[in-house]
Amino acid sequence: MSQTVTPHSMNDLVSLPGVKSISYIPASSLADKLGVQALAGLPIYIHATPTPIEFNGDPTCECTHSNAGVSPSQSLEFSFRSNQQIPDDRYLAFLVVDVNGHSYLIGTKEEHPLIERVQSFGNPDSDPSTFTYTIQLTSPRALIPCSIL
Repeated sequence: MSQTVTPHSMNDLVSLPGVKSISYIPASSLADKLGVQALAGLPIYIHATPTPIEFNGDPTCECTHSNAGVSPSQSLEFSFRSNQQIPDDRYLAFLVVDVNGHSYLIGTKEEHPLIERVQSFGNPDSDPSTFTYTIQLTSPRALIPCSIL
């Protein structure tokens, strides 16, 4: 992936080169209208304290850009495995840091990602139960470059 997530054409696919860390924050703790600010090219700063998520294997993150009708849109799918259960009683946003140190926000106070959780049970001898999470969001700006303060 290049250093920016701005596509050359509206049908480009952006894929993160590798994920270094994943965390979540309650969407209610984010500033208002971050998606609009990102579309305007303004820098996005996250002031909330993220909760880290330990993950297993290699997460995947793909963001497809399209021009559906009048306004451009991004469809994002982010998948990872974890032994940790993520809260499902409130709207969450996710912070992802790639191996190059770039941070991205998935979800805002106004646009919440869909979180799908599938539980796999391990062997009774040693393997723990594992959750596979798939985070999906369609928005004018689904993968928002940001700085975590």
